[in-house]
Amino acid sequence: MTDGAAGHFEGMFHHRESDTKVFYRFRPAKDDRQYLVVVLSGFRDPVHSVDFVGGAESIRSNILWIYDDFEGLPGYYYWGKGVRDLSHAVHSAIEDIRFKLGIPLSSVILLGLSKGANAALLFAAEYGYSKIVASAPRAFNGSSMMMYHNDVFEHIRDGKLEASALAKRLDKELATRLELDDELDKSIFVLTSPADKDRYLTESVALSNLLSKYRNFQLIQTRSNLVFNHIQVSKYNLSLYISIIVMFTEGLTPSFVGPKVDDDEFIRSGGDLSKAIGNGGLNNPSIERSVDPSLLSVKSGALETCALKVALSQAAVLKVSGYAIKRGAPLDGHGLLKLKLILKPTDSAQDTLWAPLGSIKDPSLSARLYSAEFVDYSFGGFATIQERGIKLSKLPVGQYSISLRMTASDENVPMQEALSAPFHSNWVVANDRLIGVDSDSDGWRINSRPIIATSRKDVYFEMTEFLVRGSLLFVEGYFIPSGVTLSRWGTIVYYLVLERAGADGSYEVSHSYYLANGNKENAGALSGEPWRDQSKAYFATKRYSGIDISDLLPGRYRVTVTARCGDDVFSRRLDRSLSVSDGSLGWSAKTPSVSVIGSCVSRDNFNSKLSPEWKDYWALGPVFYQSSLVSLMSNPIAIAGNTFKDLDRHSFDVTAADFSKTFLDDLRDFTPDVLIVDCFADVRFGVVEVDGSWITHNEWKVTRSSDFKHMSSGVQVDMLRDRSRYIELFEDACNRFAAYMGTYLPNTRLVLNQARNVNLHRNLNAPGGRFSRDLVAKWNDSWAVLDRIFSTCCGASILDPMDDDLQGASDHAGGPGPVHYESDYYDRFHSRLFQTVDRKTVAKSI
Repeated sequence: MTDGAAGHFEGMFHHRESDTKVFYRFRPAKDDRQYLVVVLSGFRDPVHSVDFVGGAESIRSNILWIYDDFEGLPGYYYWGKGVRDLSHAVHSAIEDIRFKLGIPLSSVILLGLSKGANAALLFAAEYGYSKIVASAPRAFNGSSMMMYHNDVFEHIRDGKLEASALAKRLDKELATRLELDDELDKSIFVLTSPADKDRYLTESVALSNLLSKYRNFQLIQTRSNLVFNHIQVSKYNLSLYISIIVMFTEGLTPSFVGPKVDDDEFIRSGGDLSKAIGNGGLNNPSIERSVDPSLLSVKSGALETCALKVALSQAAVLKVSGYAIKRGAPLDGHGLLKLKLILKPTDSAQDTLWAPLGSIKDPSLSARLYSAEFVDYSFGGFATIQERGIKLSKLPVGQYSISLRMTASDENVPMQEALSAPFHSNWVVANDRLIGVDSDSDGWRINSRPIIATSRKDVYFEMTEFLVRGSLLFVEGYFIPSGVTLSRWGTIVYYLVLERAGADGSYEVSHSYYLANGNKENAGALSGEPWRDQSKAYFATKRYSGIDISDLLPGRYRVTVTARCGDDVFSRRLDRSLSVSDGSLGWSAKTPSVSVIGSCVSRDNFNSKLSPEWKDYWALGPVFYQSSLVSLMSNPIAIAGNTFKDLDRHSFDVTAADFSKTFLDDLRDFTPDVLIVDCFADVRFGVVEVDGSWITHNEWKVTRSSDFKHMSSGVQVDMLRDRSRYIELFEDACNRFAAYMGTYLPNTRLVLNQARNVNLHRNLNAPGGRFSRDLVAKWNDSWAVLDRIFSTCCGASILDPMDDDLQGASDHAGGPGPVHYESDYYDRFHSRLFQTVDRKTVAKSI
């Protein structure tokens, strides 16, 4: 089967004796050099892929790549499940191709990379191959496989041998085969480097002794600042092993004379350097002075930037990574540069926007950006902070060019350059706007467009279906701009937009949905351009199966269809609307009531600054704020009337309620329809003993009062300080709370809000910030534990308000914090709460 590369095809050889399928890729010779180069690859992701595809373009002879893919896992070309021997099957596959080519075994060249290098040496000893190039091989595969690729090791072991016994057996395999091989007229080139730290003084030493008996064996030791790990050995030496292979395919047998390897540590480790030569810059110190700047293609001091990876999530979060260097200036540590991604409006006089970037370590940049002489650019990589991305859902409408601004720590004057990126085009819906990221020959830009755009006159629009059936909305129709050929999928994209009416009669976008394209051959005729193929200018719901609108909150909704061709966006408002009413049994006659035991993760959703329309859906009752469940279910503590008066009013009210515990009486009197509980205070603060009872150790409130400092307080318990003791207290509190609910509020729907802390806060034109990753992880682990206990004891319905792309907001009304979220959290909370408590809505077309 041809795979698209010129002359390449995929094949499979079935070894009947062992019932093994060997998959391969083959490219025939480009001229009369009738040799066969067999490529045995290192670890790859995905497994069914190979090395040396690009490098093979320099090779004129036949090339055979063998996939190390046996039952979905690699086997080092040698071992299958249950320690089954794969080598004979792989050798037979090579022989099958060789026989078909009509060439002798002496015309086969094995190129092995990493684990493939080990296989090449094994095959040389076992099956008589005489021309071997092995880059960064191992001598002891068992131990390394068990340590670094345990999934492969366990697949091979398959429970048949004790692990250490199998590791020892596999470690001996290569040495045993080589020691038994008495065909010494072989050319074997092994490429290694001291930078391959895990292998050099152990496995390279062993190989130097095992292979020194062969008449044309050479150990080539690479020393270079550009080689810093195992992978780089093969990358750096690509041109060298291509040269060796080319010489073989010319009928020549290479034997090199080079710099002597002087390595006392290698010799002390038992290595044999009698057949070793050195390559790489550090083995050939021929440069006596710096390169004349006139010969450099890039001026020293110039800013060089490039975005290597760009991704835009469905939540309109942009992730960017790449490099930014000042040519000739070493970057050998973090903190040497301050980097900003600059978004400059190109179609308006709006202010320029920016977002912070962080530096990342990428040692390969020193090689990638090498120009005449070595400069350490190891810390020249950049990425969005913690690689979490930049939120673009609120990006002001307009088009923006993208550049990078760099300020060196020892300079005050920033440098700025347009940032290039791989060609791409990706647009997503961000509620009330479309966000598009495009890169082409004209540069890299970001578009933010209103999802309800102006209406074009030169379009044909016909609605063929608008129907509500249960919780599904069905829409179909033609939306055809004139003068545009729309013959391919993706040339025009459609969206359905719903705007909810506010109390003042204004409308605001609440939901946006992707629509699919249909194929209508008559589209061109309907639009008045029968000569033009506009067959994809038909919109419909995906698979004509409707859009689920069960999460719509009660209200009236206008409906608009928007179309996008490239970055041209236009809309048509329909003459149909949706009316959504509350159809929940027992709730339709009144606004349902809700109370809260929890923190801002729950209470902020009933704050008009963050959730402006919450009063349309709920009536808020008593709130036990920022106080623990352990405190609530403990005995009340009397305090004098003038106690805690040094606190602000809000802090005093929270503290007084935490001491009095009267919330339970207030809750019983109010009898809410829904009670939301979150465990933030139990996780974040814990409790402290006062007068034989417990209060919340709220370090933002009570502990700031001088009165608390003079109180006779006892032991402090929390999830980080004494986890087992706190769990004991919390379980007891949950059991008593469940009994309270069963006795006094049996009809109240109990909801557990499973919010979590986030790792950072961000916003455009703000530096953002990181919260302690370690502390956030510990808090969230504790939160999960307490959530499970509460759910088990109290039988609550679960509300999960979190999403993968959610982070904190730098401009949050309460300031940045691990639970002060971006607006998306509050925008979707109420619809998720509706669904959690089975609050049903009924929609109809009007």
